[in-house]
Amino acid sequence: EKAPVVLIRGYQPQAPSAPELTGVKPLLRPKAMDMFR
Repeated sequence: EKAPVVLIRGYQPQAPSAPELTGVKPLLRPKAMDMFR
């Protein structure tokens, strides 16, 4: 649960605050696994 939070921080500047909660959440899921792998 801490991994997605850290990734969201880095994506904050790229994605707005509104879509960040819905659009970034699903996008971070697969990316978080790639970054951790």
